[in-house]
Amino acid sequence: LAGAVRTVADADSTTFSNFNGTPALNDAETVALSVGRDAGGTGIYRVTADGTATELAISSGAPYGVFGAIPAVDAAGTVAFYATRDAGGSGIFKVTADGTTTTVADTAGPAFSGFGTVPSINAAG
Repeated sequence: LAGAVRTVADADSTTFSNFNGTPALNDAETVALSVGRDAGGTGIYRVTADGTATELAISSGAPYGVFGAIPAVDAAGTVAFYATRDAGGSGIFKVTADGTTTTVADTAGPAFSGFGTVPSINAAG
């Protein structure tokens, strides 16, 4: 086994009440998580190698309703995730390392009627 094992997030924190699905990890040791939140609802978080947790999207309040259990993270720290929208429909969304959120694809137009709940992301984001 190469390298040390360390905890980057746990359900005993004041942020996370439980973990949904499987976390994603990149080579920079950035982890993307779908979690239950101590404050209520669920969320998508990015945790960097130094242990800094950043809330990317939450289900408490618009625009998101339910998240997929398995997000994805690329080398730059961009996190992709599936979510339903409070206003209806669903989509694949991404949040870059600087916090910019983009809709990758959604069911709002005529092109897509639905998505799988496990997105992937390549090095180009």
